Amino acid sequence: MSTFSWRSVADRFRSATRASGMFASEARGDEGPLLDEDMLRQLTRLQLESGRSFTDWLAGEHVGRRQTQSVEFEDYRGYSPGDDFRLIDWNAYARLGELFVKTSLAEETMTISLLVDCSRSMDFGTPSKLRYAKQLATALGGLALLHGDRVRVFGLGDGDAFPGAPLYGPGEMGTMIAELERLPILPSTDLHGSIAAFQQIAEPHGVVILLSDLLAPMNQIETLDFLELQGRFVVVVHVIDPVEAAPVLQGTIELRDRETGATSLVSITPAVRQQYSQRFQERAAEIESRLAKGSVRYIKASTAIPPIDFIASGMRQEGVVAQA
Repeated sequence: MSTFSWRSVADRFRSATRASGMFASEARGDEGPLLDEDMLRQLTRLQLESGRSFTDWLAGEHVGRRQTQSVEFEDYRGYSPGDDFRLIDWNAYARLGELFVKTSLAEETMTISLLVDCSRSMDFGTPSKLRYAKQLATALGGLALLHGDRVRVFGLGDGDAFPGAPLYGPGEMGTMIAELERLPILPSTDLHGSIAAFQQIAEPHGVVILLSDLLAPMNQIETLDFLELQGRFVVVVHVIDPVEAAPVLQGTIELRDRETGATSLVSITPAVRQQYSQRFQERAAEIESRLAKGSVRYIKASTAIPPIDFIASGMRQEGVVAQA
């Protein structure tokens, strides 16, 4: 595993965030920054149990063709969004009118696509599920950048996908944070349409991490299987607010759907709360079981647990992450 100098990484981080006109993030209300120096310090102390890089855990050791400046030239391939412009063969472009990049046989650098559900249902709780998803995406993306993998942020909502720029290296953390901060709250989910839009613009390989409350019909959640079938390794992080899993409401109240605005008058008793909590757990289990059939990894994340602790402790319990 690569080793990092805390001082050098922190200096590069501060330089990047100063260049973007902010330090770590502009926190909304009392929800805290997306990344501060203490969180970054903890990230530099993390390692995978296997001692390999972040993407080695996700996809195993991988050797393949990637863009490189090595003199051991091997072949050409078509240009893909995010490829280094310096590797384009401009002579071939002048002759053929198409973009090609030079490749060599080398250890492949993976692209981590961070898909953040920006639908209105995510704007709930303290911290909001959306804020939590952004913080978790920052930590996961930061860990990938520290280990030399590429990161790209996508906002999902209203049946569309909104891409950020391809990022590489610790110096891009400021840019990643700024992109995550700018993600808007969108009226609806339409997970099926958003995933289809993502597939149109994303690379056909790499690692995909979706952060969502999964408040969508099961047939829409099943569409995540198609991401894995295209050769990507897919992780779904189910962001859950504790109040959603075990509500404390009681009496006769009016409930309103945050996305459709539809209202319903219900009488909530202890028995109703218990029944709801049971159904919530059953649905989560159904989602996990259904995604497992498509080899999609499913992990629940409670907003009550700080994102850095979720990575350092929750993933460590699964034998994935360890202290360096």
